[in-house]
Amino acid sequence: MAPVVEAVRTAAAIAIDGKLTEAAWASATAATDFTQMDPTEGEPASEETRVRILYDERYIYVGARLSDKGVINARLGRRDSDLPDSDWFAISLDAYHDHQTSARFAVNPAGVVGDRIVVGSLGFGGDASWDPVWEVETVVDSGGWTVEMRIPLSQLRFGRDDVQTWGIQIDRRIGRKNEFVVLAYTPRNERPGVARYAHLEGISGVRPPRQQIEFLPYGLGKADYTAARQNASAGFANPYRDGSLNTGGVGMDIKYRPTSNVTIDAAVNPDFGQVEVDPAVINLSAFETRFQEKRPFFVEGSELFRFGGGGGGRRWRRWRWWRRWRRWPRWRPDVHTVFTTRGSQPAGLGARRRRLFRRADRSDDSRRRQTHHAHGKRLVGGHDRGRDTARVRDGDGHRAHGAPRGS
Repeated sequence: MAPVVEAVRTAAAIAIDGKLTEAAWASATAATDFTQMDPTEGEPASEETRVRILYDERYIYVGARLSDKGVINARLGRRDSDLPDSDWFAISLDAYHDHQTSARFAVNPAGVVGDRIVVGSLGFGGDASWDPVWEVETVVDSGGWTVEMRIPLSQLRFGRDDVQTWGIQIDRRIGRKNEFVVLAYTPRNERPGVARYAHLEGISGVRPPRQQIEFLPYGLGKADYTAARQNASAGFANPYRDGSLNTGGVGMDIKYRPTSNVTIDAAVNPDFGQVEVDPAVINLSAFETRFQEKRPFFVEGSELFRFGGGGGGRRWRRWRWWRRWRRWPRWRPDVHTVFTTRGSQPAGLGARRRRLFRRADRSDDSRRRQTHHAHGKRLVGGHDRGRDTARVRDGDGHRAHGAPRGS
């Protein structure tokens, strides 16, 4: 039988400071029956863990007292970092109680957070790029450490029933012992996952936010002041560069939730400028560096398109484009070319098309041509896969004096 955790409604304000000093915490029954998965499967946890759940009409509050008689392992890292030798505390909520997906919120004693959408088994599937808005504070003291979380209901998906039961899993890692304990224990010879979670009861009178809309605008600008390359034999100045190049862009992500189970995402002029900086990578190989897609519009709900459970040597299908850094389409100007240009950074529509769809137009060998007039000569410009070329002819179509032979 699955364990049961009771959530208690509170009208008191909860200050998220990691100290659990509010009287409301004493009104909730603590979950204390934790079982080891490692190193001794099935044995009780070696350290006491007490977790309480509160809620109101806007938030879920989680308070945990993690007793420890030894040294607390706290490691610093990025959000969603894998720090296996650190202590961790995590809670997973299956708010729809559909036994299929859950939202996982984790923190270590140093305040490093991790969050993800879990699909199926805890160790497989899910989307670690999901970054909801929530608050957490931790405090380390002589008796162990404490955790205080505030999770907005707006970040969760749940039904409209007046009285609800959610799925819940609580786990803790004690780094120095390499010990991993869980509230809802499933033996290793049985299939684990969201379907085997404990039950969170006592939630009533909450309603999912209706018609919530979120805007995430961004803007960027760039100025490039580099001396333009000239060719004296051409007889005319570089038509593509004059020594200065100013570019800019604006865009926006829009998220609209007409109901609790329908989310509409839209993106206007999506760009890398709206997401966090990628980790530094030194690539000395002959292969491109590929970074994980983090733009919200492209990762929202991506776990729905992942198939397979990760076992049997199978890998999940990734139904999204990975970002490539950064190889321009393979193209070389012909021998008659005087000037060429290409953006120092993908910023135009064609470049953005390469960003979003990589090389979807790879087989398109068409060339767009346009005519400019400069000093009585006709400048023939061509555009081929992100680069422009310029050649010069006189008004009768003959090669102008000083232009390369064969133009």
